[in-house]
Amino acid sequence: MVNIPIFYLWGYLLIYSNFNPLKMNKFIHIFIFFLVFSANHSNAQNLIINEIVASSTNNPIDSYGDYSDWIEIHNPGNSNIDLEGYHLSDNPENPLKWSFPSVSIPSGGYLIVFASERNTIGNELHANFKIATEGEKISLFSPNGNLVDEIDSIPLRTNISYGRYIGGETGFRYFSTPTPGAENSTPFFMGFLTDAEISHPSGYYTQSISVTAQHSSNEAIIHYTIDGSEPTEQSPIFPEAMNFNDASTQPNSISLIPTNPSFNYPMPGFDESRGNSRGWLPPYNNVNKINVLKVKAFRDGLIPSETTTNTYLINPEAEERYSLPVISLTTDPGNFFDNESGIYVYGTVGELGNYSEEGDEWERPIHLQYFEKDGNIGFEQDFGVRIHGAGGRHSAIKNLRIYARSEYGDNKLEYKFFENDDNNDFKRFMIRGPGHTPGCGPRDDFADLLLQNQNMDIQHVQHVILFVNGEYWGIHAIKERFDQDYLELKYGKKDDDYVILRNSGVLDSGEEGDQIPYTNLLSFVTENNMTLPENYDYVKTQVDMDNYLSYYTSEVFFGNVDWIESNIKFWRYKGLDKNN
Repeated sequence: MVNIPIFYLWGYLLIYSNFNPLKMNKFIHIFIFFLVFSANHSNAQNLIINEIVASSTNNPIDSYGDYSDWIEIHNPGNSNIDLEGYHLSDNPENPLKWSFPSVSIPSGGYLIVFASERNTIGNELHANFKIATEGEKISLFSPNGNLVDEIDSIPLRTNISYGRYIGGETGFRYFSTPTPGAENSTPFFMGFLTDAEISHPSGYYTQSISVTAQHSSNEAIIHYTIDGSEPTEQSPIFPEAMNFNDASTQPNSISLIPTNPSFNYPMPGFDESRGNSRGWLPPYNNVNKINVLKVKAFRDGLIPSETTTNTYLINPEAEERYSLPVISLTTDPGNFFDNESGIYVYGTVGELGNYSEEGDEWERPIHLQYFEKDGNIGFEQDFGVRIHGAGGRHSAIKNLRIYARSEYGDNKLEYKFFENDDNNDFKRFMIRGPGHTPGCGPRDDFADLLLQNQNMDIQHVQHVILFVNGEYWGIHAIKERFDQDYLELKYGKKDDDYVILRNSGVLDSGEEGDQIPYTNLLSFVTENNMTLPENYDYVKTQVDMDNYLSYYTSEVFFGNVDWIESNIKFWRYKGLDKNN
C-alpha cells in the first residue's frame, strides 16, 4: 500500500504521490523557497507608483534647495515592506537603473523619491534620472527583476502631477494640486487643453492689425490680458477681434512705479549717497511702448492650455525703428512691483529692500521674446529671473539674471548671442542695466570689448533694447553669467567639479572646504621668500600665471577703484582628471 501525504496550505490541496523520504526532504526545501518567494512576491504586488511630478516650482523642496521631479511609492498592504534591492527606472532597456537602499514603507505609507539625477541616499532618496516633461515610462521592479508597477509615458506640465485617484473612482488622473505623501483625493482633470491659435504672429508691423483667436474645441473659452499678467477665468473673454495700433501714445504705467526709495532716505541699505547717485526719477515724457497679448484657453474638466504670448511692434518704420535687437519681457506685474513679493522694488519684506533678497524664493517666472535687428524672432522661451549684483540692486534700473530651467520648459537656451564667440548654449545669462552711475555701464562694456583677445574669461557684450510688459526700459547688455554652469559649458566636465571663490577668497560655488587650497597658497606666499626660483615655480603649479598677470594688469590699467576686495571671481577644477 502506498502512503500519500496530503498538505493543506492557504486553501490549496497539495498531493505528493510515490512518497519517498529523500524526495520528501527535497520537496520541503522547494516548498520553503516557494513560501518565501510567494510572500515577497505578494508584498511586491502591494506596492504601487502612486503619483509623479516631472516639473515643479513649488513644494516639496529637497534638501539641496531645489524643486526636483519626484516619484511617490505607496504601500496599500497590511504589512511593512523593506525596499532594499528594489529598482526604479525611466528606461525599459535598463530596468535596474536605480536601486533602493534598505528603507521601509509602513503599511498604508508613502515614500518620496526625488528624480534629480543626484543619485544619493540618506535622509532623502535621489534617483539617478529625471522625468522628461514630454513623457517617459516610470517602472518599479522587484529585487529579482520582476515588474511590480509602472506608469505609462504621458506628457506633463509644471506643477501638474499624474497619479491614481483614490476617492471613489479608479484610474489615473491629472492633479493641479499634487499631494506628496498622501492619497490623491484633490480635484482632478482628465487631460489638457491644446493652445489657442492667434491670427497674427509676434513681430513688426507698419500699420494697425486686427487679431483673432480660436480654439479647436468649441467648448473652450479663451481669456486674455494685455498687461503681461497670466490670463485666468476672471480675465476678459477674447472678443471676435481685437485691434492693435502703435502703442507709444498710451499713458505710462509701470514706468511710474518707484524702483528704489529715491529721495526718501535714510532707509536700511539706502542712504543719502545712494539717493543722490541712483535715486529713482519718473520718466521725463511718454516712453515708447509696444503691444503685448497673452491668451489662454479654459474648459471644464480639462487643465487649461499653456499661455500663448505675442508681441506686436507697430510703427511706420517697422524694424527700422530700432538699431539694436529688442527684448520683450513679460511677467505678472506683481512679480516685479508688488510691495510684498515684487523683486524689482524696495517693498516691505526685504531687510535691505525686496531687491536685495536672494535665492529660489526670490526668483520669478518670465517670458522672453528676442527680436533681431531685421525684425525676425531669434528665440522665445520661458525663464526664471532674479535681481543680480550688489550695490547695483539699489539702482533704478536693475541687472537681471536669467535662468533656463526644466520647470519653465527648456533647461538651456540655444542661441548665438555673440558673433565672436562659439558658445551657443546658455543655462544662465545676464541682462545688465546701465549701472548705478551714468558712466558705470559704458565703462564696463568698453572694458569687456577691449579685452576679448586676452588670456582670460571675458564677458561678451550684445546691446539690446528692453521692454518690460510693453514699456520701454532702456538699453541693456546681454552678457554671460560667470558660474559653474558657464564653466561646464565652456570647458566640459561636471559643473560641481569646479570651485569658484570671490573677493578675498570666500566660497562662492562648491563644497565647504574647497577654499582651503587657496588659503594654503596664500599662507605659502606670505611665509616664503618668493624671490627664490623654487618657491615661484611651486606657485606656478597652483596658478595660471599668464592669466593672473593679464587680469591684474588690465584692472590696474582701467583704474578700477571698486576692486581687489570686491568684484572678483576666480576658479579651479577639482575633478579627478588632473590633466585638465
